[in-house]
Amino acid sequence: MRPRAGVPAVAVLARAFVVLLVTGLAAVGCGKSSRSSPTAPTGTSTTSRRILAFGDSLTLGITTTGDRTFSVSRPYPTILGDLLRTLNRESSTLNVGVGGEVTMLGVSRFPGAMAGSGANVVLILEGINDVRRLLPADLIVANLRSMVRTAKAQGVVAIIGTIPRERLSPGNPTGPLIDEVNGQIRAMAAQEGSRSRTSSRA
Repeated sequence: MRPRAGVPAVAVLARAFVVLLVTGLAAVGCGKSSRSSPTAPTGTSTTSRRILAFGDSLTLGITTTGDRTFSVSRPYPTILGDLLRTLNRESSTLNVGVGGEVTMLGVSRFPGAMAGSGANVVLILEGINDVRRLLPADLIVANLRSMVRTAKAQGVVAIIGTIPRERLSPGNPTGPLIDEVNGQIRAMAAQEGSRSRTSSRA
């Protein structure tokens, strides 16, 4: 990820999640979009929300490229929390992102992160680290489905984001894999009970 692209991207992502939380719709991104697009297996309302933001460095707000580490001063969960509090002052957002995490580790960490959080909504944004390792799309999405089902079993609304496209050199194999994973994420969200619409292109 490039730091200049990251700052506006997190603001767009936070606003997209606000739209979902207010309307209860699932925003499914265009295949060529440069930002992540959230899809929601269940609907939400405008009541106060305790949001658990679960994911990797995209959630945490820190990313590493080679030997360089970039920090986002206000990760998307922080922006989201501020936006939600303008609608309901009792809403809050807890960021439990872990840099470098792959979805298999996310599955193991997920129940503990939810335990005691008091969350009634969880935002799941993971998979880019799996893609960079060229792990199979089926495996990535199976892990994400496991997290969604764990949340649903506890009566927690699960909203899952597609993986944002990176700035890639020609021939980089992660581009097609991101598209494949995102297609499967949208299908999985629909299977888990979502409504969807296509978001505008970045």
